[in-house]
Amino acid sequence: FNPLWWLSLLLAQKHSVTGLDSSSSSSIPTDLLTYLMDHNIGVSVGVSSNSINTDDTDYYNALKRCVSLGSSKCELYVQGSSSVSVQGNLGSVDDVKAQIQSADEKIKSLFDGYTPQVYVPSSGSWSNATIAAAKEAGFAAVASTDTSLGWDLSASPMQISPQTSTGVQDSTGTWSAKSTETIIADCTAASSRGEVCVIQMTANEFASGAYTTDKVSELVSGLQAAGFTDSITFNTIITEVEGSSPTRAPTQGPGETSSNSNGGVMSYISNPPSYVIAVVVVIG
Repeated sequence: FNPLWWLSLLLAQKHSVTGLDSSSSSSIPTDLLTYLMDHNIGVSVGVSSNSINTDDTDYYNALKRCVSLGSSKCELYVQGSSSVSVQGNLGSVDDVKAQIQSADEKIKSLFDGYTPQVYVPSSGSWSNATIAAAKEAGFAAVASTDTSLGWDLSASPMQISPQTSTGVQDSTGTWSAKSTETIIADCTAASSRGEVCVIQMTANEFASGAYTTDKVSELVSGLQAAGFTDSITFNTIITEVEGSSPTRAPTQGPGETSSNSNGGVMSYISNPPSYVIAVVVVIG
């Protein structure tokens, strides 16, 4: 079992995003997801169709809690059938599309018709067929840990890749934490390019003790001190970009209303200072 986590910090003037990769126990992603929700940090959770075991009640209940918060606070993303194997023949649009739709339908069935808006190819694997398949399947965005995907909110679907990471793994497999100062510097550089800073985070870092919730708290405080103050999700960015004609209707929580660039609300893309910590969790 190998969950892929992403903590995405998206900022308006200073955009940032964070991502996570897995651990051998669902207690790690469950505890981290719970921490972020408890601290009112916008969370985006990527799941594969093999990742959701309803018998694992702690993890399943954490995901249900996420959905109940509404997509402006917590949202689910699709990773396909697995986070550890390439999804289908990357040269075949139909093959990849079938994999994506199968996972998409399972999420809908387990979470009362919840509609994910983002596809995250497993293990960062993507191709032109992946992009085309996600578009045909109706997804608003494709996110990948492979930086070659780039960052393009004008593309259809939108394309997202990481700008930095919270941890580094050496040739022996040992994890070490990247300093908060370095991450913020990377995010500031991304902001200067007009990009959201995608911060990749792995649950393995937490399992090894290299990264902790204390460090998450330090990172969030550091980002806030640097001017990144509003915690939002990718859904907010997607809704703003697509305006009143979304690729997919986002799933909203109780009392939640849609906001977009045509609605006279704050622009999270062009106006400072907001950020998203979108945690994408994939297991299996």
